[in-house]
Amino acid sequence: MTPLDPDPQPRHAAPEVVPDPESVARPVLIELTALTLSHRAQAVFGPITTTVPHGGLVVAHGPAGSGRSSFLLALAGRMRGLTGTLAAPGPVPADARARRRVERERRNAAAVARVGTLVTPEDRLTVGESITERCLIDAVTVADGHTRFAELVAGLRDADLPGPPMALDHDTLVGELSARDRAVFAVLLAMLRRADLVVLDDADDSLDTDQQAELYAALQHLSATGCTVVASTCDLRGVPAETPVITLPSHPEPTHPEPTHPEPTHPEPTHPELMQES
Repeated sequence: MTPLDPDPQPRHAAPEVVPDPESVARPVLIELTALTLSHRAQAVFGPITTTVPHGGLVVAHGPAGSGRSSFLLALAGRMRGLTGTLAAPGPVPADARARRRVERERRNAAAVARVGTLVTPEDRLTVGESITERCLIDAVTVADGHTRFAELVAGLRDADLPGPPMALDHDTLVGELSARDRAVFAVLLAMLRRADLVVLDDADDSLDTDQQAELYAALQHLSATGCTVVASTCDLRGVPAETPVITLPSHPEPTHPEPTHPEPTHPEPTHPELMQES
């Protein structure tokens, strides 16, 4: 793993060597400067100063109490109460109305795959029913959503990924999926509406190191379509080498518990502190 560096420089210049295209820094999608979330004078996460590249897999790593879930929601434009800055590269509009429009566009270009119990595929639905539900929520035509899902799954199956094949048949109940396939499925649902950024919480949940490596390989393949996938974890053992890692410092447990609302049918959080769609 490598820490995020918006402008990596070689230690020894070698002009005569043509760089490997894979080693060239990707363009920046989001810039974070001293981004912090606090609640009742206690830090939830931050301050974080880094960049998120456009395309590829990024991992947000931190122990319990580091605010991983809140950080992902902040990246996706669905968290209020932030200090510092979180914006696309370039000048910030001076006009308040223009700033709100830019923030709305950034929020609409991001998708939440899974965050705790706030956003997660429902066990009682089949894979096919879940696709249809997400299409209705994200204003994607059902036919287009199912076609998009089939194309993404076909790409995964053709990619010669490690581990057993994905078991994502339309008639399979979500609750019967393996932990790895459930995580991949959550990301696939989030990608039915084309997005620049998809966030996945607890990538290491119920997975051993080999299974985590299988999951990250699938996420790398999906992110190669041009969508940045940011996955949170407290375990780096399965993370592929050279993956950009955002490290979240540990903070004391906040005085308020994490949201424990029943699992919503809408894949957006409804906690009063979380940013709503507009």
